[in-house]
Amino acid sequence: IDDGDDTLSLVEADSDATDNAGRFGFSCHRHSGKIEVELVLLDRDLADVGGVIARGDYPHFEMLPDETSFEFKIESNDFAGWTMTFAVDASSKFLEHLGQTGEIRYKLGQDERQYGPVAGKEVIPSFLAACRQQ
Repeated sequence: IDDGDDTLSLVEADSDATDNAGRFGFSCHRHSGKIEVELVLLDRDLADVGGVIARGDYPHFEMLPDETSFEFKIESNDFAGWTMTFAVDASSKFLEHLGQTGEIRYKLGQDERQYGPVAGKEVIPSFLAACRQQ
């Protein structure tokens, strides 16, 4: 957990001295009730999103078990490649599950996927508590 001013960040990293922040990153303003999530898309995710767009459809993501309708942005950058960013409620079941298991479950179209358990999962509950509204 990086506590700079009133902003908290949680990333999965190989060590404190690395720029490799892992596949998922989380940030919030302390006690704001919202968490910004950044997901680095895998080649498989990109292929599925590309197929959906080629068919003229809109990609549908869900963060399981309860975040089924949210706005997201997919973009490319030189550091992480293709990423998806979105905001979720800090008290969501999706984040509660992450805090309990260190696992992230999501659905792209009809295909359910799982990531984790993430390294350093023992700090996740304190991060979530600091982000929740009081």
